[in-house]
Amino acid sequence: MTIRPDCYRIAVYTPHVDGDYFGKLLSTINEEARAYDAQVTIIQTYMNYPHDTVTAHPVFAEHMDACIIILKAVSDSFMQTISESGKPIIFIGYQEEASDFYSVVIDNRGGMKEAVVHLIDHGHTQIAFAAAMAHYDQRERYEAYREALQERGLPYHSELVLDLPSDMQNAGREAAFTLLDNGHPFTAVVTGSDSNAFGMMIGLRERGIDVPSQVAVIGFDDIEQAAYRTFELTTIKQPHSQLAKAACDLMFRMLIGKEVPEQRITTIAVSLVKRSSCGCLGETKHVNQSLEESLQTVESLRSTLIDIEFTNYELIQGLIRATSDEKVELSNLFWNSSHWGYLALWEAGDAGSERLVIDRVFSKKNEALPAIGSEYSIAAFPPIDNFPVSVSAEGGDIVLVHPVTSETQDWGFLVLVGPLHTLNHLFINNLGRHSYTILTAALERERLYRQVSSLAENLEVVSRNTNDGIWDWNLLTNKMEWNYRVYKMLGSIGVHLTPDPLSLQDLIHPDDVTNIRCKLEAHFEHGVPYQLEYRVRQSNGGYMWLHTVGEVIRDRTGQPIRMIGTFTDITKKKEDEERIIRLAYHDTLTGLPNRSYMQERLEEEMEKSKAAGLMLAVLMIDLDRFKIINDTLGHHAGDRLLQHTAEMLRKSVRSKDTIARLGGDEFIVILPAIHGSAEVKRMAERIISHLSEPILIEGQEAYSSASVGACFYPEDGLTVEMLIKHADMAMYKAKENGRNQVCFYTPAFSTHLVQNFNRVNQLRKAIEREEFELHYQPQVDAISHKVTGVEALLRWKSSEFGMIAPSDFIPLAEENGLIVPISDWVLKEACRQLKKWQRQGLPSFTMSVNISAQHFQIQQFSKWVKKVLAEIGVAPSSICLEITESTAIQNMAYSCQMMQELVDCGIRFAIDDFGTGHSSLMLLRRLPLHNVKIDKSFVSDMTGNDRDAGTIVKAVIAMSHSLGLSVIAEGVETKEQLLQLKNLNCDYIQGYFIGRPMSAEQFEDFLATKQTDS
Repeated sequence: MTIRPDCYRIAVYTPHVDGDYFGKLLSTINEEARAYDAQVTIIQTYMNYPHDTVTAHPVFAEHMDACIIILKAVSDSFMQTISESGKPIIFIGYQEEASDFYSVVIDNRGGMKEAVVHLIDHGHTQIAFAAAMAHYDQRERYEAYREALQERGLPYHSELVLDLPSDMQNAGREAAFTLLDNGHPFTAVVTGSDSNAFGMMIGLRERGIDVPSQVAVIGFDDIEQAAYRTFELTTIKQPHSQLAKAACDLMFRMLIGKEVPEQRITTIAVSLVKRSSCGCLGETKHVNQSLEESLQTVESLRSTLIDIEFTNYELIQGLIRATSDEKVELSNLFWNSSHWGYLALWEAGDAGSERLVIDRVFSKKNEALPAIGSEYSIAAFPPIDNFPVSVSAEGGDIVLVHPVTSETQDWGFLVLVGPLHTLNHLFINNLGRHSYTILTAALERERLYRQVSSLAENLEVVSRNTNDGIWDWNLLTNKMEWNYRVYKMLGSIGVHLTPDPLSLQDLIHPDDVTNIRCKLEAHFEHGVPYQLEYRVRQSNGGYMWLHTVGEVIRDRTGQPIRMIGTFTDITKKKEDEERIIRLAYHDTLTGLPNRSYMQERLEEEMEKSKAAGLMLAVLMIDLDRFKIINDTLGHHAGDRLLQHTAEMLRKSVRSKDTIARLGGDEFIVILPAIHGSAEVKRMAERIISHLSEPILIEGQEAYSSASVGACFYPEDGLTVEMLIKHADMAMYKAKENGRNQVCFYTPAFSTHLVQNFNRVNQLRKAIEREEFELHYQPQVDAISHKVTGVEALLRWKSSEFGMIAPSDFIPLAEENGLIVPISDWVLKEACRQLKKWQRQGLPSFTMSVNISAQHFQIQQFSKWVKKVLAEIGVAPSSICLEITESTAIQNMAYSCQMMQELVDCGIRFAIDDFGTGHSSLMLLRRLPLHNVKIDKSFVSDMTGNDRDAGTIVKAVIAMSHSLGLSVIAEGVETKEQLLQLKNLNCDYIQGYFIGRPMSAEQFEDFLATKQTDS
């Protein structure tokens, strides 16, 4: 390397290196730099995946003496890094507001005003505007368009203004169709770029609109094709060389210490070039060309097309060479005239790594290259000590650094050395750029080869060290291979397996075959991971459960050729799950379905009744003398009476009816397909008669009776909650009337709704009256008793009704749509209190906040939560949102997506009251959860007569831990319960034994006491 160490090193950050705009700017910058014996390194920021033109990587920052940034090619953090270094920064085509950077821009406003005024002078009054206004310069042109209309007294029509997705030709063509379909008349169009204008004229003519006799068109840029297209384009000429020269002049003045202007923005004048597209037929450049000039133009275009054809041929040859070997060689790809270069990848493929490693190199002139495996920081990349001598001012080459990205990964950077190709001036989509795409595809393919090799190795390890069965499906021959463990696992049925894939299908449960086919199709066509559970018939006629995973292997063309996978026997696991689900859905004492099952069943029966046009009845049953028997004869006698009640209910109803125990001595019966109140009354009286019969308990005769309340669907309610509520009201009416009878619900029972109405009105005013307050209940580590969290609990101290329990006003708030603003207040107040405690220096802990179902289902919920935390200044990691199972499953896809958005920013989630709802393993697997809160009813039953409650708690804790979730037990009220939960490895405890809900001040005292005790 013979480049002088004292020469200036100029970095140019640019989205593109080709096209009329970028290509000409870079050529002029390179020429100007050479005049100062400076070396130029161009860093391209455009990436195919994602479509981004801004880089945050400080490439070359350590080596450069100054930089030119074309448009907004770098991020704000990047500019901050360079600014702090004190190195000169010059922007071209972009003005950084409120900054000390110098900018060289064209007169966007003046040029656009001149174009609009020119059209107005032609007599046009309905002028449309179309541009990609995401870009800074396009927004300036739009503002100038509006100013020109206003200054000439013309109205502004929003229907005539289009914000385009890009400044390319296809966007202009679609814009023409949109303007015509809008129906608002227009006679002229100005666009933000010439490419937009070309597309606009093509679209207009496709719809039969003549340019310019019916619609005049003016572009902006004056690219070379503007004078030679079929439609000669009137446009605003950008003096690219003046832009680049002015930027270079400023930069070198700053480098060598010359005086620079105080004005931070240098504006370069533009000019209107009149051609035929606006109606100025006599002023077109093309018409005035001499024959000799025209022939030279044709010859130049012919030469360009030959170059393009040759380039395309080289590109295709490079593609063939790149895909013929397992690992692509850089020299086989087409890089225009680049003769030297190397690929540097992020260390370990991690885009967050601080090191780049040289992976492969090439040189067409046998020049020295950096050593493969060399590591560099991003700021020191590319290293300057091994550039070819041709990048010096005398050599004429430039260094180009290009990001290498794919849809799935940021791979690193490609460094190329060669001259700036003149072909780049004509086309924004230079053919050589396709080699970058080929390179990323090759890198993806290499990674796939490594994955396949790793998969084969892993399968070999699995085969040696586990009892899993392995299968290998040759898709070309449609033959299966099974290892010996498959035959051992399947036992006697293994003799039926042959190389034919159908030999296994014949053994699969018929209900599972369709699901397997769908999973295979999704894996083959869309890459969805192939893993599922299904049943296989055994020789004894029963079925065993298998869990299978597999992955398809494809050839170089992407065609599937093999599929390899494993079998695991999960029969015991499925049996355990079924047992846990049964415990969760059934009352362990009576064997009857519990409330959760009943609610689901009632909803199903309501749907069936609605579809069939039939009535449905709900009976609420409460034992009249249960407490007396329970207190007199003991809990064992009470349990025996409840079991007897279940038996009598089974005798009293039809096989299609559903009986459930709600808790205590309350039962409910669902009677589908009934034909009237007389039939229901007969069945209710039969129940009352059976339950009135004496029962012998421990040698003593016991007598009981029952009060029954009945209501009908759809007459008395259209929801599960309303039917249960009305049946319950009717049952209490039966007790008021003397017990041991049936009572049917009537609207007269609902007179309390008037009181509820008044409460709702007061509830609406509760927030502004500051009647709500939060109490805080501590959560502690089950072993250390250290406070790890606190749950915010809502209380309402009404000025009219006094202290109202949450169970009384929360349902009212939910029914009347008030729960959302109340939940809003709760989260904000909890965050404000947490922030206050943090400022006081209290020990760190998590604030848990309950989220209502209505609030959770709002589409903007995640954004709202982030906004609240940001405004108050609370770290997301200190917040845990609690939702119920029923809330989560209302819309599972939405719940997963929305919760993941919040989890990604640090917020934690807990499932509240687990065990009272679906208690689904699938729920815990699919949702991004952190904690499971066991409902207090299970905790309280652990030390009572319900022995199975302990079994449920143990199963939930084990299940949660296996999924990586922590468990919080609610409602812990005794030391016995605490000790039992410790023995079951419960993580955290919450309940009266630890601390009741308390005010903020009381909680502070509680914490102080805890610290003193410790």
